[in-house]
Amino acid sequence: MLQATTPETAQSMPVAQTRRSRTELEDMVHETIKSANAPIGAYQIANRLTASGRAIVPNQVYRVLKRLLDAGLIRKILSLSAFMPANSVGDAMICICADCHATKVIPITDIVGRLREISVTHNMKVPEYIVEIIGQCVGCSKGRKRQ
Repeated sequence: MLQATTPETAQSMPVAQTRRSRTELEDMVHETIKSANAPIGAYQIANRLTASGRAIVPNQVYRVLKRLLDAGLIRKILSLSAFMPANSVGDAMICICADCHATKVIPITDIVGRLREISVTHNMKVPEYIVEIIGQCVGCSKGRKRQ
């Protein structure tokens, strides 16, 4: 049996979400990544956006992340399954603190030649070289956790 909606019951009903545009979704996810103080995963992005009143499901986040990666706006940290804003550094070494996940992106132009030689020797075409190094940042090694 259907119930009639009255002004009183309408106030307690959830408000239907309006469909967001691709651009709006991309902006929301990109801003969340840029405002994070460390690499951030898809579920963390979904949780932060939902907590701020902009509900989004992880499947949507993954689709948006793919578009942002393809556009070169973000970088994936493979060892953390997380994302960070892209910078102008192409071939790079990413130093990651195992404790606080602080990252530092360092250009590796001085070793790219050797990496290319190794790639050619093993019949690999590599458009970009990214080296991830996991260690401990100075703050964590001195017992100070990054906030």
